[in-house]
Amino acid sequence: MEIFSSMPNNARTWIYAANRQLSSAEEHAIQAELTDFVQSWTAHERALKAEAAILYNQFVVIMVDEAHSEISGCGIDKSVQLIKTINNKYQLDFFNRLAVQTLTDNQVTTYNKKTLQEAINAGILTGQTIAFNPLVQHKSDFLSNWLQPLQQNWISKQIVFLVQA
Repeated sequence: MEIFSSMPNNARTWIYAANRQLSSAEEHAIQAELTDFVQSWTAHERALKAEAAILYNQFVVIMVDEAHSEISGCGIDKSVQLIKTINNKYQLDFFNRLAVQTLTDNQVTTYNKKTLQEAINAGILTGQTIAFNPLVQHKSDFLSNWLQPLQQNWISKQIVFLVQA
C-alpha cells in the first residue's frame, strides 16, 4: 500500500467511514484539507509525522508514527475536530459507529443492523462477504484486518447468518 509506505507497522491508525460515497470534487477538496492538516499537525507543539488518505471514496484513514513524536489527547482532539469540520462542511456523517460497510465488486454499501440482517436473510450477503473493520488501531492491523469476512466483523455477534447447505 503505497499511500502509507512511510508509516511503520505500529503507526496509530484511525478510520472514519462516511455515510455515503464522496463525489470526485468532494474527495479532492477533502484530501487537500487532510494533507494540509497532517503537514501542520502537532501535539504539545511538537510536529507529528502523519499521513491521511481517502480510500474507496468513503473512508478517511489517518496514521501517526509515534516513534517520531508521541500523540497526545490534545493532538487526537485536533484530528477529531478536523473530521467534525469536514462532516459539517460536506453534510457527511463520519461518526455513526453502528454502520457497517461491505465491499462487493469494488462497491461499498453501508448498512445498519436491521438492513444488514435483511440483506443476509435475502441472500444478498453471506458470512464470507467482505466487510470493513473500523476498529483497527495500527497499520499492521489495517493491512491485515481492515478488510475481513463479515462473519469476523464486530457486528457478527449481533446478526444471524443463514446456514449454507
